[in-house]
Amino acid sequence: MNKKLSRIYLLATFTVALFSTQNLLAESIVLFSRDFTDGSLSPFTPEGNWQISNYYGQPLPGAQYNWSPTQTDYSHSLTSPVLDGSSVNDSVAFTYDLYLNNYSTATLEEFAVEIKIDTTWITIATYDNSADTIAWGSHVHYVSEYFPTSEEVKIRFRAHGPNSYNINYWVIDNIKLEGIQDSTPPDTPTNLSASPDDEQVTLAWSPNTENDLALYRIYRGSSSPASTLIDSVTANSDQDTSYVDLNVSNGELYYYRITALDLTGNESDYSDEISITPYDPEIGQAIELLTNNSESTVGNYDAGYPINTYYHDHRHQSLYLASELTDAGIAPGASINGIQLK
Repeated sequence: MNKKLSRIYLLATFTVALFSTQNLLAESIVLFSRDFTDGSLSPFTPEGNWQISNYYGQPLPGAQYNWSPTQTDYSHSLTSPVLDGSSVNDSVAFTYDLYLNNYSTATLEEFAVEIKIDTTWITIATYDNSADTIAWGSHVHYVSEYFPTSEEVKIRFRAHGPNSYNINYWVIDNIKLEGIQDSTPPDTPTNLSASPDDEQVTLAWSPNTENDLALYRIYRGSSSPASTLIDSVTANSDQDTSYVDLNVSNGELYYYRITALDLTGNESDYSDEISITPYDPEIGQAIELLTNNSESTVGNYDAGYPINTYYHDHRHQSLYLASELTDAGIAPGASINGIQLK
């Protein structure tokens, strides 16, 4: 039977077998879906012999890679637009219906199903004509390992081989990429610490280990609990476990907490809260609480409670030994940040 007659025969005897790829994932988020019922390949970008088929589909029409005009040493893709891969992270399924109407096995003609993450195309499945015609079938590939991602995501179907004359048609239909939305927040950040300096506070914490971590949020307050969002730090950056707050004043008490945020917007619980007072390091210990000073104590408080700490906390004064002030280069009686040194 010649090629033209074989095409007519196959067209006349072909019976559509319906394999639904709909609703494979209950309560899922659809990142991309296309069934070509409008008679267009859009929004795919076609190369070479890709066209709409009015004879094959699940149901009609489908997207078809045609043998004609004959292509040699070819590689022609049907490529999706850029997709948002940040909103799912579980049971991400890439589904489609595929059919090969083959003419000859004289050369190995292939069909690749691929997904692009950032700049890399990854082959998910490969089909060929070595066993002649491939009947209609629904295919599912779970690709959760690549999600969620903030990188560029695309999918494509690529017909390639030495001679397209030896196939009749590759046909695809009911293409879908879908998954379950992540609703699990990241772990609560741990080991938050703070270091004071002149008009600044440096925060540090232990890194979270989630694969879908997006950023850390920094909260500050002049009273507890810290609840004002002041900034964020991008995860997996060079400085992703530290933050320098430059919008503070020496001698003022500040409270801090942080949270972790993932790519789908889930936010962790607050970290433990810390408090800190920035100061000029040239003044040194003269405005720190010298809790190791046991020269004098206040009787109404626990034994060993330093009198200078008592004055700082309860009378907004600071009482230091003359030797401590001298070591700090401060003259007794000076006033620093509104606190008189005595």
